[in-house]
Amino acid sequence: MPLGLKDLKRRGVESFLQAISVSDKTTDATYNEEYEAFQMMVSDLNEIGAGLSEYLISLKSNYGLGSDLAEVLDDFYNGQFNRGWIKSNPNLSHLTLHREVESMREAWHENDEVVRKSVAHIWLQRGLTPMRAFVNMVMPEIEEACTTRENYRKDADSYRRRYAAAQKKAAITSLSAEKKAEADAMSQLLYNKLTNASKLYDEKNESVKKDLEKSKIARDEAIELMSITVAACQMELYEQSYLRLQKACANFPQEKMNQVRTQVRNVIRAGGPAPTDGGAGGGTFEGAMKVANVVSGKKKMGEYEKEGEMKQMKDAQSLQQAREIAMADDIKRNKGEVMASPGVPAVGEGVVPRAHSPIAPTGGSKGPPPPVPSKFKSGPPAVPAKNGAVGTVANMPGMGKRFSVNTPPYQPMGRPAAVPAAGTAAPTPTNRAPPPPNKKTNTPTCTAIFDNEADDDDELSFAIGDKIQIIKKDDSGWWDGKLNGKSGTFPANFVKED
Repeated sequence: MPLGLKDLKRRGVESFLQAISVSDKTTDATYNEEYEAFQMMVSDLNEIGAGLSEYLISLKSNYGLGSDLAEVLDDFYNGQFNRGWIKSNPNLSHLTLHREVESMREAWHENDEVVRKSVAHIWLQRGLTPMRAFVNMVMPEIEEACTTRENYRKDADSYRRRYAAAQKKAAITSLSAEKKAEADAMSQLLYNKLTNASKLYDEKNESVKKDLEKSKIARDEAIELMSITVAACQMELYEQSYLRLQKACANFPQEKMNQVRTQVRNVIRAGGPAPTDGGAGGGTFEGAMKVANVVSGKKKMGEYEKEGEMKQMKDAQSLQQAREIAMADDIKRNKGEVMASPGVPAVGEGVVPRAHSPIAPTGGSKGPPPPVPSKFKSGPPAVPAKNGAVGTVANMPGMGKRFSVNTPPYQPMGRPAAVPAAGTAAPTPTNRAPPPPNKKTNTPTCTAIFDNEADDDDELSFAIGDKIQIIKKDDSGWWDGKLNGKSGTFPANFVKED
């Protein structure tokens, strides 16, 4: 019902008086407990929505990277990286898996464009959409009912306080007959209003508690549906992806394929790779080479483990020797002796004294630590990959696409290849048909209906009213677009298509 000025004034005054403890406040312990649980329930649901959205974005990135990597490998056999040898022997090659690698590329393309998008569609339809409906429809209704219940409570408390004051006034014996009659009439009027307000409050209080319980059950049903959807979609996603990859891998040399798969299964059965320092699982170029050697069978994991143990023993011996030298230096320094390393001129011969060892025991002045050896320095910087994923690559020429910092960006099939830089050899022609000429099309646009501030470098920031060019739409709810010369992703529900 519409609120009048009297209602707003009465409830505002009552809220103030209760805040300063002048008026008593009606309480219902059961309602308070249920409403607090309802508020926690709302907060908990945000975790599910955020987790699902993050998973879909990550899935898009991972499958996109898998598809990109398959295209890069295919280009070494059938594309721009299938380079001929010298002019006198242009056909020198030991590559034989042209059709197999092409099948792998096709499988990954289908997994990314068909399987992943289909799963994401069902995920949104059966999982996220019902959850959004619960959050956007059921919860606002509950909040509105709780607000109405709170207003009825304030009305009842206000009339109760004023009725008690009117009764006290009517009980004053010194009042004249006329004043006594007026006080009795006001007391009766306030009693009638208190009776009506208390009835409205009691009825609304009970109905709201039932609504809170119903909302809990509806929330649980939505979570059950979400859990079933997540489990079924994940199983179907990886099963359908497996079937396509299995078909693509059927024509690879099975003996070598089985060797790799057996090694992977053995590591899995062992509980995962051992976290050894600098082992085959390391992120350095040396670690990558170890992985390649183990997978190809050139070397066994046990040999690397023995080498690691020997290295640890050698490092421990070197550390102990360094400590002993440092302690000896301290003793000499305390005695005032001049220290000089073998083959190094002593102080006074135009050289700077040798810095105190950084690993010596505490005591005495210390010089600056020595520079970090080059083999312990970090490798090349992380290179952004598709959809914001990050990967570290070795400094190897000719890798190509988003996985290399040393060659022009890789161009997928259907797009014109990048122009080679000056001084670089142009790729040899391949048997692929040239891409069709670009046709001018009307680029779709959308208008921002909310402000958006980018959280990552690959996202777009915009204000209400900005016109954004739509480059690509995706079922995850994040689209690719361009604004003011910058390209990036943005939330689709923050814009309206033109």
